[in-house]
Amino acid sequence: MLLQSAVPEKRNSTCRACLCFVFVVAIMVVAIMPPRARADVSTPDTPAGRTLRAFFDAFNSGEHDRIAAYVKEYDPENSADGLTSFSSQTGGFTLVSIVHSTPDKLSFLVHGRGDNIDAYGALQLASTTPPRVKRISIRAIPPGAKLDDIQLDEATRQKTIDAICEGLTEYYVYPDVAAKMIQAIRDHQKHGNYNSIVDGNEFADALSRDLRDVSQDKHLFVGYDPYILPTKSGPSDEPRQPSPGRLCRIFRLLAKTDAFTLIIPVNAVQSPIDRAS
Repeated sequence: MLLQSAVPEKRNSTCRACLCFVFVVAIMVVAIMPPRARADVSTPDTPAGRTLRAFFDAFNSGEHDRIAAYVKEYDPENSADGLTSFSSQTGGFTLVSIVHSTPDKLSFLVHGRGDNIDAYGALQLASTTPPRVKRISIRAIPPGAKLDDIQLDEATRQKTIDAICEGLTEYYVYPDVAAKMIQAIRDHQKHGNYNSIVDGNEFADALSRDLRDVSQDKHLFVGYDPYILPTKSGPSDEPRQPSPGRLCRIFRLLAKTDAFTLIIPVNAVQSPIDRAS
């Protein structure tokens, strides 16, 4: 299902969260900068490429009926209403380039025709016959950012798991549940359940699933961010973020209303344009 949030964000930490549990691990920078060319390119003649073309054909039309037909055939877990709204917001996309491509997965760069925003997208199929979308995400590229979307190694997975466990221990509102979640993902790791995962989004999905299986907390998830922003020097004009302690106190109050159950304040708050199923 495609999810929509607000604006490009700031990154200056290897892990972050805002009303939800989001961890980012800094890895090697991929030398791909925001697209400059605006000519539409062709999608690969693969199941994933043909599915992406079907998505653009429907999405760029802005017509609810065509988008609904795409959703029914390729992505039944998605929302035609949400996609139609997203299409209206962006004005549709020009496909600028294909970054990586395999039969069931590809990543790509696009340019918003109406909002003039460059973005990085990824599409992965759950099946190729018939083609069914497992995940599609299109995320704005913050100004000056570099893509950081490469295969994960064992050290990166370990660093991510350690950061999650530390965050849960320090900030999760129910310490006993936090301990059970930590034990669960450590057990999955011990049994090698994460060893074959090299894609950041897939790893985030697996961790989210395993944490939720224990906590039954639908507000908890692990997210993956494929960007690195340039380090800013000198004073910033941006509003200062609340301290972790203050965020924790605020979120604990919210948790009592059942509006939120996960409390993870961090050093940097981010809010990307992100639509991921």
